[in-house]
Amino acid sequence: MATPWPSRYADVPDRAPVSLAALRGPAEGVVPLPLHLCWSGRRQFDLAQPSQRLTMYQTVITEGERADVEHFLDPDHLGLAHSLVPLR
Repeated sequence: MATPWPSRYADVPDRAPVSLAALRGPAEGVVPLPLHLCWSGRRQFDLAQPSQRLTMYQTVITEGERADVEHFLDPDHLGLAHSLVPLR
C-alpha cells in the first residue's frame, strides 16, 4: 500500500498567528517583500491598490512563516479580502 502524501495544510497551525492582535503589518504605502516570500515577479505592492494588496496577502499567507504573517498583514485589511474576490 502506498504512503499518502502529507497534507499541504499540516503546518498551518505553526504558521498562523496566535491571534489577530499579533498582526502588526502596514496599513498603507508601498510594501517590498523579501526574496524568501516573493522570488519572482512583482516584489513591491501598493496597499492602496486592492488587487495588489490581495496579491501580497495571498503571497504572505501561502509562502510565509508565522513571523512573516505577523509582520506584513494588517488585521483591519483582512476583512476587506472577501470583497476583492469575485464570486462565481
